[in-house]
Amino acid sequence: KNTGFEFDLGYKNKISDFGYDINLSFSHVKNEVTDLGSTGALEAGSFMQLGYISRTETGQPMANFYGYVTQGLFQNQAEIDTYTKADGSLIQPNAKPGDIKYKADSNGDLVTEVIGSPFPDFTAGLNMRFSYKNLSFIAFFYGVYGNEIFNASKFYTHNSSVRYNVSTDLKDRWLLEGDTDDPNLARLNLNDANNSLRSDRFIEDGSFLRLKNIQLEYSLPQKWMDKLTLNHTKIFIGSDNLFTLTKYSGFDPEIGIYHGMPLDRGIDRAQYPSPKTYYLGLSIQL
Repeated sequence: KNTGFEFDLGYKNKISDFGYDINLSFSHVKNEVTDLGSTGALEAGSFMQLGYISRTETGQPMANFYGYVTQGLFQNQAEIDTYTKADGSLIQPNAKPGDIKYKADSNGDLVTEVIGSPFPDFTAGLNMRFSYKNLSFIAFFYGVYGNEIFNASKFYTHNSSVRYNVSTDLKDRWLLEGDTDDPNLARLNLNDANNSLRSDRFIEDGSFLRLKNIQLEYSLPQKWMDKLTLNHTKIFIGSDNLFTLTKYSGFDPEIGIYHGMPLDRGIDRAQYPSPKTYYLGLSIQL
């Protein structure tokens, strides 16, 4: 079930030789899974040892991110030894000081729950065109707000057990008690059995505002076109994806869906980012 709204607001005017055209679009969509029959929950978005990242359940939005909930880092062995079940056994027996502590339920079992959604609260676009005589300026902004991204690329960059180059963030990783409580800066361990679990440490804010296109163009005077028996000729210069404002730490916050699979969306597997391009062109209409 999809509910929401969208609107499109535009204004166009011309004052003497100056003209402008501004268009704003805005949309909000909320989805809810109402029935899966006898199927039960649908899992999707598998990645390496993290397993399935997305889960679709009745009564919830589709393709929620699902995983463990982090609660900082164990600072010493005493904290590990006192994090126990009712029978006195350790909740995280493989943990060492500097490892991530995960949320457990009243039975002492680690909790998996909804940790994020790939769907934004709203999307918006702004198209602008300004012209003066034969000169025109065009800009298109696009943005989303309120969605999360599962940054699976951290499995490589924040995990020494997979033997890849790690992020420079880890220069500030946990080394001694009290260094940090950030789950993204856990200790490095080639035989890690604790810190690489599917969890909310991979979840990041996916909101962004991007200048998708900007262009400046000049149309040659019509009297020149008449002499050359041409209809229209313009020279233009522009750029695509000139800049992006975002808090997301990955290459590109505009993730989309994976290989056309609608339940596998918002999962960043270190995909190639949208390129920033510059261009210069000439358009001739005969």
